[in-house]
Amino acid sequence: MPQAAPTTVSDWLVIARDGDQADRPDRSLTGALAQRHPRARFVIAEAPLRLRDVRRWRIPHAAQVAPNIWTVRSIRPLPGTSLARVNDHLECMQLRRAARSLGIESALLWTRDPRAADLMDELPVEQVVFDRTDDRSLLEADTIRGAHEQERVERLLARAELVGAEAQERALARRAAAPHDSWESRACEIESALGLMAGQAREHGVCAVIVSHNTRNLLERCLIDLHAQTGGDLRTIVVDNASSDGSAELVRRHFPGAKLIELDQNAGFGRANNLALGHCRTEYVLLLNSDAFLAPGALAALVAAAERHPRAGAVGPRLSNPDGTLQRSAWPFPHAGRLLLEAFALHRPLRRLGLLEDLGTWDHQEERSVDFLVGACLLLRADALAEVGGFDEEFWLYGEEADLQRRITTRGWEVVFTPRASAVHVGGASSQGSLTRQRHLWAGQRRYLAKHGSLLGPPSARLALLMGSALRGRLTGIRAALGL
Repeated sequence: MPQAAPTTVSDWLVIARDGDQADRPDRSLTGALAQRHPRARFVIAEAPLRLRDVRRWRIPHAAQVAPNIWTVRSIRPLPGTSLARVNDHLECMQLRRAARSLGIESALLWTRDPRAADLMDELPVEQVVFDRTDDRSLLEADTIRGAHEQERVERLLARAELVGAEAQERALARRAAAPHDSWESRACEIESALGLMAGQAREHGVCAVIVSHNTRNLLERCLIDLHAQTGGDLRTIVVDNASSDGSAELVRRHFPGAKLIELDQNAGFGRANNLALGHCRTEYVLLLNSDAFLAPGALAALVAAAERHPRAGAVGPRLSNPDGTLQRSAWPFPHAGRLLLEAFALHRPLRRLGLLEDLGTWDHQEERSVDFLVGACLLLRADALAEVGGFDEEFWLYGEEADLQRRITTRGWEVVFTPRASAVHVGGASSQGSLTRQRHLWAGQRRYLAKHGSLLGPPSARLALLMGSALRGRLTGIRAALGL
């Protein structure tokens, strides 16, 4: 029996109302929603600390208070209303950092506090819900403050996808009811209004997604080997990224069982995959490059590995080059410091001394957890994929698999390599040349470090690429680093 589950999981950012007593309803409602959505993550932004609270200042971080609920208390360090916008910016930076540490890329913003209007444009929110129950802006006695509060309310109303409000009689009845029942009922109403109950059934089996751009001959072999796999239900989606070599016609004519999505322009790897992922309804999704060819039994071995590791969000096989030699596919997450070490060849002695993880010389013969795997052939658990929402479409061709797996592991899932499954990977088949490929590689690396590293990450990576290429006489790397 397939289990109902939404295509994506909505995380929540709750901006609590100012005051120790006032934020209790926010916490109660969040608790009820969190119990009903255990795979979603809820972050309660408590009332921020101000200059008068300097003795209570601590470095803001997300503190876990329940299995899927965290709280964070930011700091507004500057005095006076004239610096309010600067304080808003600093508060948003702290909230974004806390959300990112939990693997939250975007969230549904829930608030009862009009102050959220000053923050929402700088926060990673996809929807805004403004609950006007017990609207205190109507009770403001000061004329100037009241006008300011009302202006905030108007901005929230203009942005909000849902505006919640209760009649006074109903609010009183809710308060008189048993707390658990009343907040459970309120949570059900919110789910219904937001459409969160409309889940889709997970079907048993695997949905393979192949994105192709002018790789007709390779795509044909990829599909032949894929459809020769046995041991489970398999669905196939091919996204043709504006090919001009007859790839789409090949799929239509020789593989009519595959669903074909034709794009009239090259949308990039991440976006093309996301278009296909919206059609996947199975327990697992296989991301397969058109230049990757599964060995017999590889798909069943990947699924078996996922079953052996219930917390595996991604599973990848042993990859080989076309000549049969090992193609290293397991790597640590990119880091500016490591890139600099590799540029000056300092990583080798550090490996020998055991001071640096030695995936560069690992023989890929044992099943183990790793940071990330090359995305040429990657089995993803649909539940893990739903939590992170698919690929970041800002990545064009390279770096997107490292980013995806970074976000998956941040959510508590594992990435597992298994040598019991194998595939041949040609590599670089969709790139138009060595310089173009190097530019795409550099752009992906720069985007990754800017997203997951420090401010010094991208310039450090540029220096590493420039110096490493110069020491090795690689002109394409030098040109890519200099933007030539």
